[in-house]
Amino acid sequence: MPSTACQGNLTLFYWKLLALRLGFIVAFEHVVFVRLLVWLVPDVPAALVTKMKRERCLVVQEPADNREVLPSQGHCPQSPGPGASEAERSFKNPGLS
Repeated sequence: MPSTACQGNLTLFYWKLLALRLGFIVAFEHVVFVRLLVWLVPDVPAALVTKMKRERCLVVQEPADNREVLPSQGHCPQSPGPGASEAERSFKNPGLS
């Protein structure tokens, strides 16, 4: 005698279990593939990353370049030159009196 499953008489428990299994497979597949895509596809294009690294390098090098130029000028650019009057010195550097 054939079983009830072969005759097409499936119980409600079978359909609920099948739906649960299918739901788990779909949810698991979405989680795995979304995380895989996030890992494979970069957030920032490679060309932009290269430009950002170059700018960061230039920012680090710029103060070193300025240190080489400033001593040759003879004075600090924020302070008045050696021929400035006392009024100019007190105006440019209010802390000095």
